Amino acid sequence: MKVKYTGETVHDLTHGKIYDVLEELGDRVVVIDDVGDEHEVFEDEFVEDSPVEWDGEGLPPVGTVCEVSNCGNPWVSCEILFVGSALCVVKHNNVREQHYHLISVKFRPIKSEYDKFSEELQKDIRMKTMFGLSEKAVKALYELGYRKQS
Repeated sequence: MKVKYTGETVHDLTHGKIYDVLEELGDRVVVIDDVGDEHEVFEDEFVEDSPVEWDGEGLPPVGTVCEVSNCGNPWVSCEILFVGSALCVVKHNNVREQHYHLISVKFRPIKSEYDKFSEELQKDIRMKTMFGLSEKAVKALYELGYRKQS
């Protein structure tokens, strides 16, 4: 089992469960599950707090930092804490936890600086010329340091 230890909770990345921490005991923590059973989790099961890679296909795995939109609302950044068959739990701004029904929510990877540059450049070019640029041309402009001047 691989887990992410946050100090107050332990996120089981293998099974998508979240446990409350009862006690810290040197090289392990004691947690309680949703039915009240206590378990020990050893520090060799802890994983680094690094984002999980996700390509945008299917549902994001637990630990992914991505963007979420519920019922067509604006996209906001979040970390995936749990994904079940009907619900998911995310954390916004490293503070507030929120649950969503999977039927009403969409996820997407956070856009890189290059992705944002490419979208904005293509939008500007199409508005002015009604044509787009090839991906090769966009990449060349980006690598040459071209940026839109305000």
